[in-house]
Amino acid sequence: MGMVDESFVVPGGHAAGGLRLELLGPQHNESDHRAWMSSIEHIRATPGFDTWRWPPPAGMTLEENLRDLESHADRSTRRADFAYSVLDEAGVVVGCVYFTPVREAPGEAVARSWVSADRAELDGPLTEIVGEWLREAWPFEVVHYRRGAEPVEVRGSEPVRVWDLTVTMAMARRIRAWRVEDQCSYRVVATLADAEWGTGTAGNQLFGEDLCIAAATMHGENINDDSYS
Repeated sequence: MGMVDESFVVPGGHAAGGLRLELLGPQHNESDHRAWMSSIEHIRATPGFDTWRWPPPAGMTLEENLRDLESHADRSTRRADFAYSVLDEAGVVVGCVYFTPVREAPGEAVARSWVSADRAELDGPLTEIVGEWLREAWPFEVVHYRRGAEPVEVRGSEPVRVWDLTVTMAMARRIRAWRVEDQCSYRVVATLADAEWGTGTAGNQLFGEDLCIAAATMHGENINDDSYS
């Protein structure tokens, strides 16, 4: 069983604060290898990595790193765990973020992040970005992470199941914007959801209405308010 339900649309990436997170894969090999190979001691001193299996003290060859990234990409596809490369505005890898399951506690996860030694000033901002992203876009009940060096438990907004789709708070904000700000009909909301999350309802009006009801509930609003009419 994967870390997240099959109905959850795994984010391909996230951008905030001048940083961009992308699912880690072979395309990042050279930049990723350069970032962490120059920072092994720094990473191993980062909270969460002192007792973790990575990085190896002796490093890896570029070919070995490629195989490791292929493994990460495969595990992300299988939803076994998730790894995201962190890139700066120039597209250079400056770090990485990992989400791994807590085997004895379904619904819980551990998050780890590192930045390269020459970009150490990004560590605190990255933990803030990742913490907010976990709260808004992921369905984990609890994530054991940190804010800077301080351990924290990140608790997300409870996701809601609508038909075959798991709706997170980030998705609920999107749905609310379609209905309230763009004044889309329920059918159009469903069509937009089909296009964005692959739900395949062919713009079913009832699906669109149920999405809007869920979004209103998650925002503490009433679907019968004028704003949703």
